[in-house]
Amino acid sequence: MKTRGIINAIIGIWFVIAPWMLGFSYNAGATSASIVFGILQVITSLLRANKPGWNSWQN
Repeated sequence: MKTRGIINAIIGIWFVIAPWMLGFSYNAGATSASIVFGILQVITSLLRANKPGWNSWQN
């Protein structure tokens, strides 16, 4: 389950940098939503990375 948490954290990091990588940083709403949800994804995935088995369903 640790691998799943790390992969989810990488996806969260992608959400944070995506506005600049994909070129939609001019749109303030989309940029802020992407950053907020990316940070939430990173935090929750790292907090739940060590949960064993089916207890990690929140990820």
